[in-house]
Amino acid sequence: MRKSLLCSLVAASILVASSAFADHHMADSSIAPGWYVGAGVNRSSLETMDVTTTVGGGDSTTVQIDSRHYGWSVLAGKNITKLFAVEAQYTKFGNNTVNDDAENLSVNVTDTYSYGFTGVLKSPSWNGFSFLAKGGVAYLSEKSDATIASSGVEQTTAYNGAGLTYGVGAQYDYNQFGVRFDWSAMDVNDSEEVNSYVFAPETYTLSVLYNFA
Repeated sequence: MRKSLLCSLVAASILVASSAFADHHMADSSIAPGWYVGAGVNRSSLETMDVTTTVGGGDSTTVQIDSRHYGWSVLAGKNITKLFAVEAQYTKFGNNTVNDDAENLSVNVTDTYSYGFTGVLKSPSWNGFSFLAKGGVAYLSEKSDATIASSGVEQTTAYNGAGLTYGVGAQYDYNQFGVRFDWSAMDVNDSEEVNSYVFAPETYTLSVLYNFA
């Protein structure tokens, strides 16, 4: 929650400052209202955390998670005004494999994807460059497999649910094309057990956009 509030304050400060600066010193070259589509590659990361699993007759063990993998995404949006847009996005995250040699335990997080709807607030553009902040809701689906190699005991769990999503970024537009780099995250389950924990990754995405306006 503290991270969400900090990101929101930073995003708001950037947009207000850039808007005021642009109004007095810069030429606005924003894309006109209209539809656009995009595709991108992402790098997702899971912060290091303790996760307890009950595989193996109720015995518990702890594994440290710290992984980063690549995935992809597609989006479609509409510029309502030059400073506000709405978007729908589908994101496929890379698979994560975590091993704890001391406990002889491995955890595989696979089939992770999300889709959601966000509002995007943009700063006035200067020579094609602008900042953005976004927020909305997203649906997350994933599967986790935990295995103790010595005994072969396995535990497979799945999660399907919705949560808040938010992010900040920057964009460059040239004629009908655009390039965007952004960071986004989700607020989901707070439990720390594999059978209920959601490995919601933070994601850095580089996207190419095409505007139909």
